Amino acid sequence: MRGYGQTCPLEAAGAAMPTLARADRPRELAAEAFALYEAFRPVVPEGVRGCGAKDVLDLRQIRTLAKG
Repeated sequence: MRGYGQTCPLEAAGAAMPTLARADRPRELAAEAFALYEAFRPVVPEGVRGCGAKDVLDLRQIRTLAKG
């Protein structure tokens, strides 16, 4: 969870991600994987380069995506 600093408990994120992955069939998940990533990836503020940005991982958003 490098891009999220200490804002998200690793155990909680580790539980949320498989739930999201199981929400679709493997073929559907493969087709939607990047769009899902874009929905919760760290926001890179203007003036910050690449992976140096920190953000908050919103587990509620991931759980909502899993419910469809």
